[in-house]
Amino acid sequence: QKLPFDKNKHVHGHDDIVLVVIDDKTVEKYRWPWKRELNCKIFNYFLDYAKPKVVVHDAIIASLDNDNPDSDSKYFNTISKFNNLAVGFMPQIQSWNDADFGKYYDKKFIEKYSLNIENRTNFSSLLYSSINPFPDKYFNIVKYTGSVSMLPGFIDGNFSYGTDEVYRTAEYILYYKGSFLPSLSMQTFLIANNYPKAVVTDKSFEFPDLNYKIKHHKSHYQFVVPVKYYKMYPNGYSHKKYSAIDIMDSYDSILAGKKPKINPAD
Repeated sequence: QKLPFDKNKHVHGHDDIVLVVIDDKTVEKYRWPWKRELNCKIFNYFLDYAKPKVVVHDAIIASLDNDNPDSDSKYFNTISKFNNLAVGFMPQIQSWNDADFGKYYDKKFIEKYSLNIENRTNFSSLLYSSINPFPDKYFNIVKYTGSVSMLPGFIDGNFSYGTDEVYRTAEYILYYKGSFLPSLSMQTFLIANNYPKAVVTDKSFEFPDLNYKIKHHKSHYQFVVPVKYYKMYPNGYSHKKYSAIDIMDSYDSILAGKKPKINPAD
C-alpha cells in the first residue's frame, strides 16, 4: 500500500536504514536465546566506530536475567552510554493486575517518555489500560522508548479480526491516560530530527519547522495510518541487511587491528 503522505513512492526501504539481524548464521555460533552481554559487541561497534544517527532496538526487556546478573550489568552499562538509542515497550489493553503499582508506574513512565506536543484535537481513548513494565535497572538507563504494538487494521472505526495477518495499521502516536506516547518508528524520527515541534490534529501529525505532516485516520480508539509494505531485496528483507555475527566479528577485528568484514562507514 502507498501511504497517503509518501510523495516519493519508494519501492524499497530507504538506503539510510540498515538492519542488523540475528539470523541463522549468528545462531550457529551463539545459541538462542543468548546472554544479553553478547549484544554489547554490536552496540559498541555502533558507539565506537559506525556512529549511526539513530540506533533502534525493538526487543522488549520485561525481566532481569537472574541466572546471569553480570551479563545484564554489562549490557545495561553499554546502552546507558547512548544518547540516540530507542528501545521498544508494549502497551496493554488489559488493566493492571496491581492497581497501586500501575498508578505508580504510569506516573513515572508518562513523566519520562510522553511526547510534548500541541494537541489540537479532543481525542480521548480508553484502548490501552496498562504497560508491560521495564525492570527498574533498565528503566533508569533507557532514555528513549516507543511502542512496538501492532493491532489488526480498522475498518470503519471497528476492529477487524482478520486471520490473514496482512492488513495492519501503524499507530505512530498512541493515547495513554491523558498523554501521547510515540511508536518506536516515531521515536526514531523524532531523535533523527532533534525533536522538532509537533502538533496533532484530527487529520494529521504535523511538524511545522520541517514543513512535514503525516496524515492519519482518527477512529474511536486510535490515530492510524496504513502500513507500508516495501518490495523485498534478494536478501529477503526490505532494507539493506547485515548479519549480527558479521558485526560482532568486525568489532573483534577492529580491536585486534585487523580489517573488519563490515566497514563501519557502511
